[in-house]
Order: sequence, then structure tokens, then C-alpha cells
Amino acid sequence: MSVLEGALSEAGPSAGGARRTGGTARSGSQGHHRAGAVMAWLNLALEEERGRWFLWLPAFFGAGIGLYFAWPNEPPLLLVLASVIIASAIRIFFRLTPLKLVYSAGLLMTALGMATAKLHALYIDAPVLQQTLTYVTVEGWIESIEEQEKRNRLTLRLIRAGDLSPAETPLRARVSISAKYEPPPLGSAIRLRVTLMPPPEPALPGGFDFARYYWFKGIGASGYAMGRIEPLAGSPDAPWDVRLGALTGSVRQLVSARIGLVLDGDRAAIAKALTVGERKGISDEAKTALRDSGLAHVIAISGFHMALIAGGLFWLIRMLLALVPPIALRYPIKVWAAIGALMIAAAYLALSGAAVTAVRAFIMVAIGFLAIILNRPAISLRNLAIAALLILLIMPQSLLEAGFQMSFAATAALIAFYERRRPKMRFEGWPILISLPLIFLIEVGLTTVFASLAVDPLAAYHFHRVAIYSVIGNLLAIPVVTFVIMPLVLVTLVAMPFGLEAWPLTLMDYGLQAMLQVAEFTASLPGAALPVPTFAGGAMGLIVAGGFWLLVWKGRARWFGLVAVGAGLALAPFGERPDIWVDRDGRLVAIRGADGLIETAKTRRGSFSLKRWMEADGDSRPVDKARNSKAFQCDDASCVAMVKGRLMSFVQHPEALAEDCRRADILIAAIAVMQPCPGPEIVIDAVSLRQFGAQTLKIMDRAIVRRTVGAERGNRPWAVRYDRREKVPEIGKD
Repeated sequence: MSVLEGALSEAGPSAGGARRTGGTARSGSQGHHRAGAVMAWLNLALEEERGRWFLWLPAFFGAGIGLYFAWPNEPPLLLVLASVIIASAIRIFFRLTPLKLVYSAGLLMTALGMATAKLHALYIDAPVLQQTLTYVTVEGWIESIEEQEKRNRLTLRLIRAGDLSPAETPLRARVSISAKYEPPPLGSAIRLRVTLMPPPEPALPGGFDFARYYWFKGIGASGYAMGRIEPLAGSPDAPWDVRLGALTGSVRQLVSARIGLVLDGDRAAIAKALTVGERKGISDEAKTALRDSGLAHVIAISGFHMALIAGGLFWLIRMLLALVPPIALRYPIKVWAAIGALMIAAAYLALSGAAVTAVRAFIMVAIGFLAIILNRPAISLRNLAIAALLILLIMPQSLLEAGFQMSFAATAALIAFYERRRPKMRFEGWPILISLPLIFLIEVGLTTVFASLAVDPLAAYHFHRVAIYSVIGNLLAIPVVTFVIMPLVLVTLVAMPFGLEAWPLTLMDYGLQAMLQVAEFTASLPGAALPVPTFAGGAMGLIVAGGFWLLVWKGRARWFGLVAVGAGLALAPFGERPDIWVDRDGRLVAIRGADGLIETAKTRRGSFSLKRWMEADGDSRPVDKARNSKAFQCDDASCVAMVKGRLMSFVQHPEALAEDCRRADILIAAIAVMQPCPGPEIVIDAVSLRQFGAQTLKIMDRAIVRRTVGAERGNRPWAVRYDRREKVPEIGKD
């Protein structure tokens, strides 16, 4: 009997029995029976998938975290806790059928996810600088140093900042300083003169929120320093985490410096990225080539690197122990090898800087080795779900990061694919020198294809570009990375304490050259990178939900996930494309020209904002190509341009206000408009920009749709004007 037939048989009397009753009763009874049949079928279908229920827990937990971040304003703590209580009550009583059990458990996990994000936000709550401070004296401990070509970037744990009170002083500040001034060692207490600003807001509504990213790192201000760094005499002892970070950071700096003595240029920068997670030194040209060839994942320490390092060591330790029969025959060398490889993987994690992708990879490796110790399957979707839950529990904000999403999507897709895949082709009768490389290339190709299918929509959503020839790039480069570069990374780290790192680094140089040549070749192919504009609202949610449904379930119902994925892909191109952009400072205004591309007046201002606008619009031109547009007519006081039949005026001097208030349909002013200005349909001035941030306008037939960063961010802790009234007793910082 099929599942559907069983469901129908349990639903009650047959349809023939229903026909023996009267008209209205018969119709109502049939409807009741159909509903009962559907419910019974759903319960039976869920029962058949009972082994996969656990995999939905991180999905619902993540949905709760996403709900917290999507809330229009900061949700009150009482509301969040009440939702947990209500969901707990529902979970207690709704557990008689599989459908009710899954529904109630999902509701509870969603509430717990939202509560976790809220409590985490309250726990790390720290002041955010409210306004720019010019030429103030700042004192603090150096937590990290990012070396760049012209300016270095310091992250300071602040002791004091100007005349700010302790309650107003941010926990950390990120400050850039000229590279000609060599900074003191990590953990040092310093004093310097800086200009501090509030963390940067999104460059456009719906754009990446740098302030939110900084806030979850405890960074409440950013700026630039003038002059030299002075040591701070008589400073208090640094906090324990600063001292610990200085210790690991010093080791990373030493490793990075030793690599720089042997290698140079992009090859040195990539070697540093693979050992200590330092990617700042890679040139823009190399980054573009790696990204457009689909090889950008190579320089971000993730599961691929952790698996090669830990897996290779596991194999090596076990092989060496197996060569000693008294040990191999008496002791569990497999367990010993797993423990040893796990310890070295932990050291590699600390050395690499512990980025989210590396932490996820380490948790997966740790769970895998723990499974080996307990004689359980080492790689499974269940282990991946546990890793996701742990990371989201510790760092709920990582849900919004592209690295977290892409890393888990690729890993889940590969595990699900290999779970269902038939046995590998063995090429029996073929010479081993031919069959083994062929099998390896097939595996690399399949891995790249399925990982790309999972990752490409996310890459398009976050970075507005898709690498078309990633399969070619990975087929050519991954063998070099797997058999040359990563083994030599391990050998380099082992040899470095003995001063013998020069020869493995020299050999690694050849592999790095080959990888870069592959990246440059692949990126130079016609149409290697496809620019993608901003997705329509809800499209990415449909794609993620459909992909998750497709990967998790085992039965035929999993193919319904393709419907959601297809709907999301079909909806994605219909995202709103503004006609006018205004940056937060009122220094730059852009319009959509007659050819559909972004154009600005002749100016060197606002390059960062203009680049973000062009990326979000799917415009891959260099920024300079959008400048000096002939669509703008400018004088010393203002610029005007026609946009979809409406006259837009960009006023930069008060002398132009009176005339432009009479003739313009849209008036944008870099100054405050204090006089009456009844003519324009929309007026955006300096006061509006300070209050609502960057803005966009979409010109419709009968209206102008206005979107602002302030309205879309809401009143959140990472926003400058957030009123911090909620506190969590006994959880605050030391």
C-alpha cells in the first residue's frame, strides 16, 4: 500500500459512504475527509523522514536570528522572552502527531534563535560614537594591526578618547595611520592624535551595514591618525583577552614576516593568507583574477584547507604509528591519530585568525574526529547541523555574513550529493597512472559543479558577480593547491621553528605562480564574470528555502524545493533599480542616464559610495567611466539634469536655492534648506541626510518612491541615535 493510500484509509469512511448522506452534509463530509486525508498524508510523509528532522533545527534557529535582524526596530526583551514562553507551551502540548511535533519544535527553535540574537546584542552592547571628533587625543591598547601599502589599520581597545566620559567611550576604535610610522608591538598602550567618526552607514538603502558589522566586533568608532604614535607611560595593565590576543597575534606577525623574507608580491600575500589568514596584501588585480576565475575560495581558510591540513596529518600520524607493530597491535592508533590531528587543527585555527569560515571548518573537523573516536560516521549533514547550531549560538550575527552562508551552502551541497551518489567509477583494467588522475579530475569537476550551484546565487546576491568559468579554473588549479601548495604550507609551519622554512616556501612559490597564472587565464576568457544587479525582495529567501528543502529531505517530495528555487531565480531580476542616488554627506548625486547606466557630474568625491551604487546596479564599469556625465549642466552653485522627464537640481551654494526652488521637480541640497521651497515634489537637504542617511529615488508615472537608509535600518543598537535603556543583569561586561 502506498503512503497516500494508507493516509486515505486512515482518514475515515470512504467517499462512497459519504454519498449516501444528504446534499449539504455530503459536501461538508467530503471536505472534512479530504482535509483529514491531506493531514494524514503529511503525517505519514514526515514520519518517513524522521531521521532528517534534526537537520531542520539550525534552519529554524537561523530563521529566528534572521527575524531579529529583519525586525523594523529593536524588539523589546519582554516581547522576545514572551515568544519563547509561548512557543515552549505550544511545544509541550502540540506533540501528538509528526506534523504538530515538527511545527511546535520549529516554532520553539525560531523563538530561541530570536532570543539568542537579542541577548547577544545586549551582552556586547557598547557605546557608539555620536558625532565626529576632530584632532582629539586617544589612548588605548593595540589589539590588531593590518598592514597595507600606504596606511596601516590599528584596532585599539580604548582607555579614553578626548573628553568623552567612560559611559560614552566606545570599547574599540579602528584607526588608520601612515605606513611610514612603524607601530609598537601588539598589546602596547599608546597615545595618538586622531579624527574619530561614527562607524560608516550603508552606502544605499538595503546595502551592507558596516556599522552593524563593526558593532558586533565592539568597534564604536573609526578614523585616521595624524603624526606619530607615542607610548603611554603609566598605563593600567591590559585586559587578559588583549594580552592573549597579543600573544597569538605576535606569532602570526612573526610567521608573516618570515614568509615575506622569502616570497614577495602577490605570492607572498597569498602564502600569508593560507597560513595566518592575512589577506590585506593581495593586490586588487590578483583579487579580481581569483574572484572572476572562481578561485577566491582558495585564499579564505575554510573546510577545504582545514580538511587538507587535519586530514593529511591524521593519515601521516596513523601511518607512522602503523609502522611500529608493538604500538599498532596493542593501542588504538586511529584514535591517537584523530586526537593528534585535532590538536594541530586547533593550533592552525588560532594561527589563521579564527575567521567564521575557519571556525566552522574546525568545528566540522572536531566533530568528525570525535565521531572517529566514538566509531561513528565522520562526515554527515547531522554533523554540519551541529556545527551550524554551535556557531549561531556563539556568534548569531554570522548568519548575515557571506562567508558563513557560502561555506555552509557549499559543504551541505557536497555532503548531500555524496550521500546519494552511486559508487565511484573504478576504471577497472585501466593503468593506475591514468585511472587515478582521471578519477581525481572527475571528482574535482563534480565537486566544483555542485559547490558552484549552491554558492553562485549567494555570490550574486552579496557581491553582484558570478564566475562563469569556475569549473575550468578549479579543474586546473585545485590539483596544484591540493598536492603542492597546502602540503608545503604544513611543511613550512613545521620547519619554521628550526629556521628551515626557505626551501618549502621556495617550492611553494612555483605552485603559487601556477595558481595565479590559471586565475589570470580563466579570468581573461570572454564573459568570465557576469555582473548581477540587486535581487528583488524575497527572491533570495525562496532560493535558500528551496535549496535547503532539496538537500535535507530524502523522499520524492524533496523535488518541490526546485519549485521554490526556480521561483526565486525568476523573481531575482525584478529588483527595484533607483533613478537617483544621494550619498549620506550630500557630496555626491548620481542619476540613471538615458542609456540606463549610472552617471554623475564631474567630481572626485564619493568614490566609495559610487562604487557601491554601481555594484548594486550590476554595472561593472570602472568608477571613472560614470563621472563627468554630459547629462549634468553645472555652474559654481548647482547642477541640473533631466531624469525621466523631471528636472533634478543638486544645489551646493545658497545662492542657487531661490531659483531652483521655483523650477526644479526634485531638489537635492548639500546645505540645509531653511527657506520655503514649495515647488519641488521632493526636497532632500543636509538636515534630511543627517537624519535618514543615504537615499534613493525611483520615479514612477504618478509618484516618486523614496527609500532611506535610516528607515530601513530602523532604531537598532548599532545605529548612532539608539537609546540604550535595556540591560541584562549579571551579563554585562567586566
